Amino acid sequence: MTVRPILAGLSTMPLSKKGAREAVEIPQKRKRSFALLIVLTQERSMRDEAPFQQENGMRLLLATAVAVPLMCSAPTTVAAQSFLENFARRAADRVATAATERVTSAAESVISGEDGSANEGPEAAAPRRAASPSPAAVPSGPTPWPLNPADATYTGDLEFAPADEARVRGLHEFSRVRCMDCEGGYSFDSWITHHTDMDGEGVGGLVVGQSLSWTGIEASGRLEIVSESPVGPFACKPARMVMTGGEQTYAAPRLYCFGKSHQFAREMWVEVL
Repeated sequence: MTVRPILAGLSTMPLSKKGAREAVEIPQKRKRSFALLIVLTQERSMRDEAPFQQENGMRLLLATAVAVPLMCSAPTTVAAQSFLENFARRAADRVATAATERVTSAAESVISGEDGSANEGPEAAAPRRAASPSPAAVPSGPTPWPLNPADATYTGDLEFAPADEARVRGLHEFSRVRCMDCEGGYSFDSWITHHTDMDGEGVGGLVVGQSLSWTGIEASGRLEIVSESPVGPFACKPARMVMTGGEQTYAAPRLYCFGKSHQFAREMWVEVL
């Protein structure tokens, strides 16, 4: 005796009203249980499989879409229907929240990546050093050359290096002599105006290569124009003075320029060093 004939015979037996109603309700209950089981399974899958949240969320939405029509078509209570509707709504909200978090996280990663790219490389890691301004180059020319030719308005404004000024003081000290009828009791053989008939105007009139010689009380002197060049706004002539006393000599640079020595002076050649 096989099972199939028995089932076939049972299927042809007439059912009572109660039996027919039970036969209809049993499949419907099974469908509802099966739909609920699918929803619960999909929710657990979302919790356990975090890396696949988005895919599980889509499955959960599909399962909810299947469960809700079955729930509505089956004869069930209002409480069960409300439970499933709330469950489906929470599932949909959970999927939307997860998607929003993924988009926000991706945007933050892009922004942080752009900010970090500017700091990549050893040059960015090293502290930046402010470029130190290079010292202003002092214009130079024939010796002696003033330190501030561009800032001078009058020849008296020209300033010189301490070494050049010390050299000229040494020249005068070398040629200092005692005198009875001079102010202070001392005179200097290096003073051209004391031993020649030329002043600064006359020396400035000499051309390059020309020289002037004189004999003082104890030393003799010689001055030669070595060059001619503009210094700032002034025409100038560097010179070299040599004093000889006995077997000793002392040399120092000199400079003569054409211009006003001060505001109320007239333009002329003057000794500036």
